[in-house]
Amino acid sequence: MKISFIICYSSTKPMTVFDKKCWPKPNIELDKAILEATNKLISQIIEIDLHKEVLLLDNSGDFKTNIVSDELKIIDTYKEVKKDLEVKNQAQVTAEAYNIGLLKATGNYFVIQHNDTEYLNEYYPPRDFLLDAIHKLEDERYGYITVDAKPSKSANQEDNFYADCYWFLCNGTFYDDHFINIDYKNGDNNHIATITCREKQIKYLHLPGYYEIGLGEHHKMMLKKDYPGLYRSPYNIHTYNGIPFLRHYKGGTGLRRLIEK
Repeated sequence: MKISFIICYSSTKPMTVFDKKCWPKPNIELDKAILEATNKLISQIIEIDLHKEVLLLDNSGDFKTNIVSDELKIIDTYKEVKKDLEVKNQAQVTAEAYNIGLLKATGNYFVIQHNDTEYLNEYYPPRDFLLDAIHKLEDERYGYITVDAKPSKSANQEDNFYADCYWFLCNGTFYDDHFINIDYKNGDNNHIATITCREKQIKYLHLPGYYEIGLGEHHKMMLKKDYPGLYRSPYNIHTYNGIPFLRHYKGGTGLRRLIEK
């Protein structure tokens, strides 16, 4: 078994091209925080005792790391996404990079995740969590397992939630089998994964996360009771089987919360 971790990185440089009004120049402080968070995440993954590869999709051509590992593969996606950058947006260039990563990944399972996430090793060792999640994926015949699903703007029930790329687990053939691309036109990335599963009546699992209607207060109460330290965190905490396994800083290049941690 081999797991491909697919992570998209970008500094604020592309934002100064397709969003000049909000980003007249790069944000050096935020860029530093994004780079540090990305390298911390890669280090966490490299330490997991599983057969794996880490595909770092460099979407701004300026990723730097001191990590030396045969498992780390840096892919210069900026060469592709910078074409006609003036008429694109952050969601589009991110989706284009992820699709390049899907083509180059060689694992039996794919984990797609944002670079402003952090595994909570002290609560749920990533190796244990990943094996548990993969067993769940196979035993329940899910198309995918994900966190932090995005609602449509008019969402008023759980059926209106769509998968995103914050943390997304699937079989390595999922996208090819169903002719799916990471999408941005439906409001955010990866919504077609959910749409396809609904159309084909494939089961999928959205873990308790930040946006799910009806889960928010229960989620917080559980964290306050069992993990009081995490409850005080201003960032999104995601759980599996009631155990915290992932922190999402919601930083990215479009949000500045990463420099507030």
